Amino acid sequence: MSFAIVVQGPATYIETVSAALVDYNVIFSTWGGTQSRRNLEQLLAGPRHQVLVNPAPLWRGRGNVNLQKQSTLSGLIAARSAGHKFSLKIRSDMVMTGIDDLAAWSQKMIERGPARIFFFDWVLDRSGYPMDFIQFASTQDLIGLWRRVRTFSLTFQAAEELLKNAFRRQSRGNSSGLPVWHQMGFMASTLNSIPGADLIWLKRDISFSNDWKGTPVFVQCAGMEKIVKVG
Repeated sequence: MSFAIVVQGPATYIETVSAALVDYNVIFSTWGGTQSRRNLEQLLAGPRHQVLVNPAPLWRGRGNVNLQKQSTLSGLIAARSAGHKFSLKIRSDMVMTGIDDLAAWSQKMIERGPARIFFFDWVLDRSGYPMDFIQFASTQDLIGLWRRVRTFSLTFQAAEELLKNAFRRQSRGNSSGLPVWHQMGFMASTLNSIPGADLIWLKRDISFSNDWKGTPVFVQCAGMEKIVKVG
């Protein structure tokens, strides 16, 4: 199955992530900073890897959500232009194993319906929201989702909350007649069942298999997010 992996965010771990994804179609979408595109390209390990260095928008958004939106869209549009029907979007400080099996399962579930976009998991906090570490869907559906993210707000909203609201707006126009949340899927339990599959958070040096014990749960603590290890 041909799909693109859009790696979005700062280029801090680009060399490590590129080496881990050497056999895939990977688009690193970041923004201008201390390194040029040419310098970043020298760190790439895969023959089908490319780097997009996007100009930073004047309005970065609260918590840099507009920066995240614009660089994500840039990567997804590049994936669509390259002819990739499906895309996996992941943070730039994470690496995955078991991607082929997870992508194949996600695509099969999307084609079966009713879920259209798969997120990593659902966070049981406040009113609930999707955990946005990874997303898998048709490239066009992901573009539609991120285009609907509203980054101009007088109050702070985390990217996950903005994605939930964008998903609601995107799904209301679906002709299936199903409730909006029936059109959202989650990958965590399936990732846990794939031999050798894992999601590793480089920035925090933790992994899905060892630190989250198969059940990731997020809570708010003094304005910061922390992992609660569930036994």
